[in-house]
Amino acid sequence: MQRWTIKLVSVGVGLVLLAGTLSPVAANTLEDQLQKVRNELNQKKVEEQKAKGVVKDYTSQITSINSSIEQKNREISELQNSLASAMKNVEDTKRDLNEAEQRLEESTEVLKKRVKGMYQNGTVTYLEVLLNSGSFSDFTNRLELLQRMVESDSAWWQGLTRKRHKLRN
Repeated sequence: MQRWTIKLVSVGVGLVLLAGTLSPVAANTLEDQLQKVRNELNQKKVEEQKAKGVVKDYTSQITSINSSIEQKNREISELQNSLASAMKNVEDTKRDLNEAEQRLEESTEVLKKRVKGMYQNGTVTYLEVLLNSGSFSDFTNRLELLQRMVESDSAWWQGLTRKRHKLRN
């Protein structure tokens, strides 16, 4: 039995010695593993920071694009308002042109009737009108009426000419 005891004690001592030599090896392995995990953690943090930077860049680009879109929408709105205003001006101008053409047509008709009347009634000269006066006061009245008539016809003719010229341009 002593032999067994010696063997057991020998095995026990051997195990203790073996455990003592294994313990530093196990400790080194754990420290290495811990250092490896720390390195991986640091690497993941760096990757996270890079990813956050990329997200931040994309966010700023999206903000810039949205701002640009809003500006373009405002410009489109302003252009639409300008177009609507221009279209209204075109319609107003067309209406004014139609009215002016109608007035010109009416003035031309009056001129045609007057010329037709003068042709049908025969040509009466201003001198005949003046010489057919019965008195001096009748003469001055006829002279004044003839002057007014000539001024009126001249102004009317010039106005008609201007209207035609304006419509053609």
